Amino acid sequence: MRETRFDVVVIGSGPGGSVAALVLARGGARVALVDKASFPRDKACGDLVGPRGLRLLADLGLPTLEAPSRDIW
Repeated sequence: MRETRFDVVVIGSGPGGSVAALVLARGGARVALVDKASFPRDKACGDLVGPRGLRLLADLGLPTLEAPSRDIW
């Protein structure tokens, strides 16, 4: 069995844990992101991302989907 070592273990892959793991990994840390759920999964908290969240995702260089036109509402 091969041993794997990490610099950081982030528990919980919600928005905060995911961003923490991403920033640490981009900084060169070997990161393990651990969550009790299996993936992929549907999670209601990710169904709406407000303007501040979209700016943060853009600042992190993560792609986002375009919002639908207001004409369809």
